[in-house]
Amino acid sequence: MMNTTSMTASYNRMNVRTTTRGRSTQGARLNKAQKQALMVVLKWGFALAFAVILFCGALMVMTEAMSDQPAEPTAGESVVYVAPGDTLWSIASATSDGDIRERVFEIKTRNNLDSDVLKSGQMLIIPV
Repeated sequence: MMNTTSMTASYNRMNVRTTTRGRSTQGARLNKAQKQALMVVLKWGFALAFAVILFCGALMVMTEAMSDQPAEPTAGESVVYVAPGDTLWSIASATSDGDIRERVFEIKTRNNLDSDVLKSGQMLIIPV
């Protein structure tokens, strides 16, 4: 059995010749299996990076599509600007002869409103 302290050079796991102090005496060379493994890791890394970039792009597009601004009024819809003191109830009662609660719901849905609070000068689209 050989004493490892008496050896002047040894090999580490990557088959790189090193001295007893840990300095490399020969450039690291990869064998064929190691090169193939490295190529697989690089290919999957690039594929993952591409997927992340694609996901982020799709997320940005979707958030633009779901903005708080309602779509432009279509034919038959009217536009009302909120005056000081106006409420959804008063606007709905002025634009409907039927159930006012249903009309308030339609106005809130069409304008992407989360609450009943309106601001003076706010534009509301009144559905047909």
